[in-house]
Amino acid sequence: MEKIYKDSDFEDSGQVLPDSSFEDAAGRDYAVGTSEPRPPGALLASFLPDIDYKRALLTNERMGAGGNIVRSIPSMLAAAPGYALGGLPGAFAASAGGEGLRQVAAGLYALSQGQDVPTGGQVVKSMALQGAANAAGEGIGRGIVAAGPIVKRAVAQQMRILPNIETKVGEAVLSDLGILARARPAEEMTALYKTFEEANQLVSPRLARGAKGEMILKPGQAEDIVNDVYMKLANPQGAQPTKQALYEASQAARYLRDQAKFGNPQQAANLANITGAKNVIDSALEQQTAQSGMSYAALRKAYQESKIGQKFRSASPQNINREPNVLRSLSMGQSGAVVGGTLGHYLAGGPGAAVGAAAGYTLGIAAVSPAVWGAGIRATAKAAPLIKAAAQGARFAPGSIAAYYASPGVKE
Repeated sequence: MEKIYKDSDFEDSGQVLPDSSFEDAAGRDYAVGTSEPRPPGALLASFLPDIDYKRALLTNERMGAGGNIVRSIPSMLAAAPGYALGGLPGAFAASAGGEGLRQVAAGLYALSQGQDVPTGGQVVKSMALQGAANAAGEGIGRGIVAAGPIVKRAVAQQMRILPNIETKVGEAVLSDLGILARARPAEEMTALYKTFEEANQLVSPRLARGAKGEMILKPGQAEDIVNDVYMKLANPQGAQPTKQALYEASQAARYLRDQAKFGNPQQAANLANITGAKNVIDSALEQQTAQSGMSYAALRKAYQESKIGQKFRSASPQNINREPNVLRSLSMGQSGAVVGGTLGHYLAGGPGAAVGAAAGYTLGIAAVSPAVWGAGIRATAKAAPLIKAAAQGARFAPGSIAAYYASPGVKE
């Protein structure tokens, strides 16, 4: 016989028991004291707030957090277009208007139920509070969005100072947090280029030079290759370059661009022209290889992301020639040890100095490690949805708080 529990059975402990459940051997979910399986999702639903949406929207009775959020939705939705039209004053007016419409609906509902309707003063108070709160929330949200580029720029500059990552690379990975997750290793990129070449019946420029007995580009040869192809493209009435010629010119332009970036003064002054010519050549090659699987544009993007990913794989900062600067890591570690040891001694004496020095040494090395920065960026990418949710919470919280304090149907 099933035992029937009374409230008094649990009064001695003062414990409030949750809705218990168990699973049978087949994994079916049962509530205690029942013989029927619990509907799927019922256990999860038991933890969600039970919101009476009709009561939240059509009355002014004070409710919990969930009800306040629902109640403030009309004014929240009106705030964004109001801000777009008139800034903060527009957001205030639109949000107050949204609350006013809700109050009209609440008054009509009260009349239909034979209840007292809120007074004009109470409605004005509610509209003013909702208008001010949602205007503030919209301002907070817009401020967070506006601060984004400033924060990215500041962090990118710190990446330039500490792990010696170029500012534009830092800005790129901060603008698209998924780059490092997508970055392919060099071996995989080599395989992708080989697949692209086979699909388009192209020969690697390096192999093409080798067939001619030229293992490296001669001085001025890259410029001649780019100029020849670019001039043909500039004259559509004349003979046009072959697909192979376009491919070799694209690679030669990339070689010249890399030289300019690595400090070749002759090419640095010509960087804008090199980039412009490469864009024209790449566009022409893209048109001729568009039906061959991975497009040339997608291949170049994968290559760029791979190069960016390689910059974040080194444990030590790299010099301009991509050699690791181990001395800089050790120097930062020693500086961190001095600072950490001094602070530890000040806080906890001799033992604290040793611990602080070790921690400072580790943090000093980590601060200039591209690999550590890369790990932090990848972790931020995974947490991005939570960060966005927090930003939205900061935007909508004022309205729901105002809904609690602006309950004209409740006498304080």
